[in-house]
Amino acid sequence: MIICFDREGVEWLVQYAQTLKEGIWPDNVSSGYTELPGGKRANHRAPFENPCLIIAELEIRVKRCGIDGFLVEEKIAGKDEEEIARERHLDIDYIRRRINKVLYYCATGVKPGWQPTKWRYGMSYEEWRSNGCRFRKKNGMERT
Repeated sequence: MIICFDREGVEWLVQYAQTLKEGIWPDNVSSGYTELPGGKRANHRAPFENPCLIIAELEIRVKRCGIDGFLVEEKIAGKDEEEIARERHLDIDYIRRRINKVLYYCATGVKPGWQPTKWRYGMSYEEWRSNGCRFRKKNGMERT
């Protein structure tokens, strides 16, 4: 199963992470997901599997981000950014920038940023940050 995240989707996942970890898809909350045309398909999974798989994939991507990933893990655990900044004696804007970089790195579409494709090199989070938060294309041009 390929899981694609866009920026809004990652923010939504962080907001509802606790509910998803319990195996429950939040009711009456728009996730940005739209049904694919062509009718419905039979789902051969238990109802709790998809929410658990999706939040697990996000957690795997966040763990690849090292120290900045810990900030997002705390946000997933339910702490707000002000509380995280206060605990670390850091500026709230600095914490927000670091969290946002992790969320952008996790929202890389079909292929996670650390996996190479025929169009771009795979990059770790640290390489991506040192490259100005851009993935390097294989023909030498950069792409965000």
